[in-house]
Amino acid sequence: MRPASPGDIRSTPPSRRASDRPPGQFGHIQDPGVSPRSHFGMRVPTTRFPRFLAFAAILFAHVSAFAQAPGSIDVPFAPTGFSGGGVVGPYPGGKVVVSGQSLYQSAAPVGVRPAIQLLDNGTIDPTFNLTTGAGDVTGHVVTADGHLMLYGRFSSFGDFATQYVVRLNDDASTDTSFKFFASPSLEASAVLPLANGGAFVAIGQGLIYRVGPDGTKDPAFVADPSVSTLQLAIALQSSGKLLVVQNGSIFRLDAAGKRDNTYAETTFPNVVADQNHVVAAPDGSLYVASDTRAVNGGALRTLVRLLPEGGVDPAFKFAYDGTSTGSRRVAAMVLQPDGRLVLQGISMPQQSLFRVLANGDFDPTFVNNATVSFLGIDSESRILASGSYLQFSPTVVFRNGLYRLLNNGVPAKPTITGPPSPLAVKAGKPATFIVTAVGAPTLSYRWQFNEQDIPTGTDRVFTIPAAANKDNGNYRVIVSNPNDSATSAPVALTVISKPSVDKDPVGFAALENTAGSLVAEVSGEAPLAFQWYHDGNPGPVTPSPTLAFPSLGASDAGSWQLVANNAFGAATSTIAKVTVFVVRPQWLVLTNGTLANVFSNADNPFRPDTALRIVADPPRGPVLLYDRGVERWNDAGQRLWSVRYVEPDFGRLGSIAVDPSGNIYVAGLLHYTATLGDMGMTNNSAVAGPNGHKQAFVAKLDPDGHGLWYRLYEAAGPAIGSIAVAADGDVVFAGNNGGKQGRSYLGTLSVFEDDYMAAVAGKIGPDGTPRWLKSFPQFTFNRSTCEADTIVADAGGLYLGGLISSSIQFGTLQLQGNGGWIGKLGNGGDAVWIKATGGTAGQGDPLAVRNGQLWRLFPRDRTLQRWTTDGVFQNSFNAAGSTAGDSALLRDIGINAAGELLLLGTGVGSTRVGATMLDPGIGRKLVWMGRWATNGDFVSGRILATTTNANPSSSTDSVGLSSYTVAANGDLYAAGPFYNAFRLLGVNHTAPPKGYNADFSLAASWLAKQSAASLLAPEITQHPIAAYSMQTGDAVRIGIKATGPGPITYQWRHNTVPVPGETSDFHQFSDVTVADAGAWDCVATNPYGSATSDASAITVAPPFVIRTQPSSQVILLNGAVLA
Repeated sequence: MRPASPGDIRSTPPSRRASDRPPGQFGHIQDPGVSPRSHFGMRVPTTRFPRFLAFAAILFAHVSAFAQAPGSIDVPFAPTGFSGGGVVGPYPGGKVVVSGQSLYQSAAPVGVRPAIQLLDNGTIDPTFNLTTGAGDVTGHVVTADGHLMLYGRFSSFGDFATQYVVRLNDDASTDTSFKFFASPSLEASAVLPLANGGAFVAIGQGLIYRVGPDGTKDPAFVADPSVSTLQLAIALQSSGKLLVVQNGSIFRLDAAGKRDNTYAETTFPNVVADQNHVVAAPDGSLYVASDTRAVNGGALRTLVRLLPEGGVDPAFKFAYDGTSTGSRRVAAMVLQPDGRLVLQGISMPQQSLFRVLANGDFDPTFVNNATVSFLGIDSESRILASGSYLQFSPTVVFRNGLYRLLNNGVPAKPTITGPPSPLAVKAGKPATFIVTAVGAPTLSYRWQFNEQDIPTGTDRVFTIPAAANKDNGNYRVIVSNPNDSATSAPVALTVISKPSVDKDPVGFAALENTAGSLVAEVSGEAPLAFQWYHDGNPGPVTPSPTLAFPSLGASDAGSWQLVANNAFGAATSTIAKVTVFVVRPQWLVLTNGTLANVFSNADNPFRPDTALRIVADPPRGPVLLYDRGVERWNDAGQRLWSVRYVEPDFGRLGSIAVDPSGNIYVAGLLHYTATLGDMGMTNNSAVAGPNGHKQAFVAKLDPDGHGLWYRLYEAAGPAIGSIAVAADGDVVFAGNNGGKQGRSYLGTLSVFEDDYMAAVAGKIGPDGTPRWLKSFPQFTFNRSTCEADTIVADAGGLYLGGLISSSIQFGTLQLQGNGGWIGKLGNGGDAVWIKATGGTAGQGDPLAVRNGQLWRLFPRDRTLQRWTTDGVFQNSFNAAGSTAGDSALLRDIGINAAGELLLLGTGVGSTRVGATMLDPGIGRKLVWMGRWATNGDFVSGRILATTTNANPSSSTDSVGLSSYTVAANGDLYAAGPFYNAFRLLGVNHTAPPKGYNADFSLAASWLAKQSAASLLAPEITQHPIAAYSMQTGDAVRIGIKATGPGPITYQWRHNTVPVPGETSDFHQFSDVTVADAGAWDCVATNPYGSATSDASAITVAPPFVIRTQPSSQVILLNGAVLA
């Protein structure tokens, strides 16, 4: 399969072959006197000269008398330089557009074209150079605002992913604000534009959609289930109802798409379900043609006119209805604005093009020698025809291709085809009226308010930028041309003047002495007054619906509500809660014991220990990513909001990034439809892969969790492994496609897909605009795969990491091997360097960059590599080991404010972190942290959390680590599960007895934060014995062990009172006295903080005392006692 190149339309072969065209469609345009066998050096088939035209040359030699009569050739209109097409019609500015199958431009630039625009003299318009999307375009229409809309059989238009329908800008570029998708792989057979910028779209086998101005399907219109799967044609009545011609029947659908039982349906066997054979009149009547069949089982008819409410119009009797079944048929027809119909018949008395009157009689005033295959009519009612034309007098003129016939069908007055609609808007919002009209040029517009002219209302679109109460009333428009005028029916504008709170203020939590604000959006008639209420009491009056707090204090905390007033009423917002934290906490430990109500709340279904990632966002607080949602906490450990990702199939979230303004970017997978908080999401991609319709996406939320936009990355089996915010504020992602010999898409951007998985990277602007998309496939073509799983950024560029199985083409660079790789892209997506990393690489191995250093972590090997940002390898080292259990949880790299590396992991028993052996006690589980200098030298290791049971061999206590992050200021956030009991930074925590088990399936959850300074504070790794019983005079020694940056000083305390002189890591009781009983602990201090050990409870027994002296006695042999 040939890969699609830029400008291709990826499609299946067209359904309309040249052999299917009616007789007379020669499909090539030539000038008089040009040989019929060549045109601009291109060999073309000999055109057969119809025999009847030879006869006509003799019969109509007197045609000179009628040279300017209706039907005669318009000689100055002489198109050259193209051939083919199937649809022709007018375009604003007196121009003409041709589109359709096999349209070929033989004039420079040469090539197949989806559409060509002609000037009034027939020459190709050089300002309209549509080379993109050449291919299977069936036809075109012109929208109410003058834009060209093409339709046909295609699934993308150039690099822009839209299916079957595309809208163009005035300069022929693709209008990317319109995108349409439908499931079947068929074609659009008809498009009818609507006044609001949307359209009706008929798809191949019986599917009809109503779409909005952006191409989104209108869920309020669902075509009647009885519409069969056969080919159909459609026509639109001015009432907005849709006429459908299909399978020998003509019926109508109402505004909701249901079969309209008030319309008298007509049976007309073999009726041609094609837009060339169905013409709607302005009054709602409909012309339809067949090949001479019985209408409603009665008389034989070839062409009928149906009344606006259905049924055959007895006032129209076609002059050339056939007299036997199948004897005659209509090849093409077009309706003049004056109600006369121009036709090309087959097997009819009139072999040439002819015209019938409004009653169906033959019109003898329309004389010509033309045969055509398709017809159109321009803005001056001149006939546009493709076929052949012969004239002998006064000069010989022969045209084969597109030509124009003079006509007298200019309407007596303009016709309003799309009247303005009534409006109801809120005060202060824009109100826009639109009218669509046809007629002889030049049309002028005059809008009126309550029948009085509006000085600025001189265009077909009239807008009141900010509607006010004074604008209530009736509006109409008068459309004029040199012949006459037409006036629309008056429509009402209703301005809702009473205040309305369009967006409620959102509460927040912030630190004391910082700034904050409550912002609402209010509409209503000016002037508006804004009164805030604090805890139900009147508060500040503000000039706008914004309440600013320059420096928050404790008195600002509470409930706030806005009341907006004007002369027409009042509106009240919902309550917004402001929380002010007076003390910035260091560590906040949360378990299900303190958050049981949160965990059981269906609106907040997430547990921190199940977080995929934690992202720091000071001072707003950390953001946690789950596979099914996102949530933000504040620095006081309170959950501010939760946003669910609801996708019914297999969509998941997998990556997150936060920009400096607190906006949140997430990446994940989407099957068909989903919601991310308050933002609906639809996968309207036409690209399919091994998992069907599944596509990847990047979405943006504001700091309060409200959806802003989402952007699909479309490929055959796509994946986004990581996202990051670049230095210029754009969001970048790394991932891979599924490989399908096709193309991957990011908006209008696309890249080639190999047979096998290729690594990809992309960049998107803060407003969702795609910047660039890059693909990095194999180059050895041996079924190898390439992946990009991780991406980070600094001011110098973007750094990617991934895996390859054989080779990778990284821009202009190549790398061959099997294993891990890292590479650098410039901010514009250009490749800078790529290197193999070695090691036991795996998917998602972390990268980190800071201060010119690039770090790569291999969790399986527990190894770190250090590179320069120029791609020069520096060194590597083993980060951790364990004498028991597993300490390989090294999924993230943290970098503190000093540029040091912080790694967290888990272990069991004695665990080596760098050069330090951490010993929580035999069999005890621990969470550890290690620090390394910017050159990779080990600095220190410490225990963050351990289990606490004194008898580990029988303990079911457990503690784990799920995710962590280090903020730019060095603050650490971490989360994990625990069972039963554990100790976190010197504080014991116990889960309530709810049946939790050691494998964490029913475990409690913890989320903690420690400031950058406190991370360097001492850590007590060994506490004094919990209880000790002594005797007076005993000599006993108790002690602690502490780790952390030195120097570390010690201070022992007795019942929390410092003991003078006791400043070492142990305390010696040389001669215990009763006064020594009580609680003894030790405070370890370094320049960054302090830590206090557990207390040892000392009990002292009093000395032995003889209270009674025994008397002296003499016992005689006979038992007598002598005193």
